[in-house]
Amino acid sequence: MSTRLIVTSPTGGTGRTTLALHLAVALGAAGRRTLLVDLDPNNGVAHALGRGDRTYRGVADVLALDVAPSQVIVETRSPNLALLLRGRLDPIDVPQFESLLAERGRLSSLLGLVEAQFDHIVIDAPSGVRALVRAALAEGTHALVAVGADPRSVRALAQTLRVIESVRERENRNLALAGMVLTRVDLKCTSSQSAVGSMWEGFDCVFESTIPESEIIAKAWEIGVPVGHMGAEGEFAARRFATLAREVEEVISPANQAVEHNVDNPRPFF
Repeated sequence: MSTRLIVTSPTGGTGRTTLALHLAVALGAAGRRTLLVDLDPNNGVAHALGRGDRTYRGVADVLALDVAPSQVIVETRSPNLALLLRGRLDPIDVPQFESLLAERGRLSSLLGLVEAQFDHIVIDAPSGVRALVRAALAEGTHALVAVGADPRSVRALAQTLRVIESVRERENRNLALAGMVLTRVDLKCTSSQSAVGSMWEGFDCVFESTIPESEIIAKAWEIGVPVGHMGAEGEFAARRFATLAREVEEVISPANQAVEHNVDNPRPFF
C-alpha cells in the first residue's frame, strides 16, 4: 500500500498548496512514483500551475460519476509525478462536493482504484478544521501540517492538532503525525522570528527544513510552473523542497530504497 500524506494547515495563506506541489515534485525526482491529489475546493494545484477551473477533469468529475479516476490522472514531465486535480466544479456546487467527499469510505474507494500505481499519494487538503479535512485525515497514513511563520497560524495550530488526534482516536488508528513545516519564513520580520521560535521551543515534531517567504516561488506561481523551472535561483529554492522531502521520507517510510521508474512518454509539465 502506498503512503497517503495529507497536507493541511491551521489557516489559509500559509503556502500549503505550494508545499504539497513541490514536495510531490521532490518525491518524484527522488525516484518515488507520486500522485498529487487536489481536494481543495478552491482548485489550488491547478491555479498554481496556471490553469483555470475547467481546464482538467478530476475529483469532482469522478464524484459526478462521469469518469473513473484512472481516466483523469494527468501525467507530467516532472519525473514520476502524476496529478489528480480537483476537476470541473461550479462554485455553487462546492457544498455538495465537500459533502460527497466527507461520506465515509468515499475517498478511500476513489484512492483505492489508483494507489497501486504509486509509492506516495500527496493530498492537498483544505485549511482549518472543516469536515473535508477530517475526511481526508480519516483516509491518510500521515498528516503534514504547513504552519505559516506568523502568530495567527501558530495560535490556530492547536485546533488542527486536536482534529488529527481525534481522527486517530475515533476513525483511523493508522494515522500518524509526520510533523509540521514552517512556511513563509521571513527572518527579517520580528513576528516571523517570534513564530519560528515558538514552534521550535514548543513542539517536538517540527521539521528542520523551512520554506522561506520567496519572490522566486511567487513568480513561479504567477507563471504556472514548479519553482525548479525558474533557472538557477529557482533550482536553489527547489533544493529546499528536496531536503524536506528526504526528511519527510525518513518519517513516513524509513525503510524505502530509491526505485527507478521509466517514463515512456514524457509530456510538458503544463
